[in-house]
Amino acid sequence: MRTTIVILAAAAALASCAKEATTVYSCAAAPTIAAVYSADAAELRFGSGERIQLPLIPSEAGARYSNGTVSWFTSGRDALLFQDGKTIRCDALQAGLINA
Repeated sequence: MRTTIVILAAAAALASCAKEATTVYSCAAAPTIAAVYSADAAELRFGSGERIQLPLIPSEAGARYSNGTVSWFTSGRDALLFQDGKTIRCDALQAGLINA
């Protein structure tokens, strides 16, 4: 019985470890943006070294992430970045690279 509990606890701990997936985008006004997705957030990584953490927010279609100042919306291979009153269109170059 103790062995079963230990095995179940270990399995639950491993299942809760969220893997991240990275998608690299080519954007109209920025060379590339790497978006690192976890279960509840996206981190946008710009070529300049800037990083922006955006929590996942409810969306009727696609996935939407926002910190109240910057928003990132994805649907299929397309993405839109809303920042500083500008909308930047992006297309996925590489998708689904898994980070441990």
